[in-house]
Amino acid sequence: MSTTVSEEKFSDGTISGRGPVDAHGVKSGSWEFYYRSGTLKGTGDFVAGEQRGQWKTYDGAGDLARTTDFH
Repeated sequence: MSTTVSEEKFSDGTISGRGPVDAHGVKSGSWEFYYRSGTLKGTGDFVAGEQRGQWKTYDGAGDLARTTDFH
């Protein structure tokens, strides 16, 4: 199954998220999410469109705020 990189955007066109999707457009693999300012907001993996493994969330300054495990 092939994957392509997808970008999600805020209404002003700045990128809010980026990562791979499968042939059906379902999130799969490592994704990054951003604040409107462009600062990294979070990272984590998707499996068949669902959050899996350890996700990291960052504050507006880009500092690690928390980690969350998804099973």
